[in-house]
Amino acid sequence: MIAAAQKPTKQNIHITANSKNITSGKPLYFVDGFETGEECMVLDPSNIESITVLKNKTATDLYGERAINGVILIKTKSGTSFNYITDFVNKTDGLNSSITKVELNGVPVTNMQKLLIDKSSLVSTMISSDIKLDKDCKPIFNDTLLITTRFAGN
Repeated sequence: MIAAAQKPTKQNIHITANSKNITSGKPLYFVDGFETGEECMVLDPSNIESITVLKNKTATDLYGERAINGVILIKTKSGTSFNYITDFVNKTDGLNSSITKVELNGVPVTNMQKLLIDKSSLVSTMISSDIKLDKDCKPIFNDTLLITTRFAGN
């Protein structure tokens, strides 16, 4: 079920589950076929074309047991573009290769590979360094990529 505390706006669209049979897990999220997560995605609601909710046998038939809590399929309008983790971190190419963590609007991202950011909302990125010394007193960099987003007019 899609619920909003008031009339839906860019700030207050929430997806919640309302069922006696649902477990404490979260549903799977797919945006235009890309698997993401609730804490890993920033999507301007005005760019959403449709949302489909799959539950029960339909969800598990298509996505297996990991879809036991349902699946949220979001289709965006034509022309919507996204940033993915590889736009910020690419260890093969040496792009920010010391990044070990990502925070999206102050919230830690548990799976960096699922990061999905609507390009129209990206405000800034910054790297915060946590430098420690190993047993030989050589620096070990544990950098956090801090990403800030907001929608036009906010």
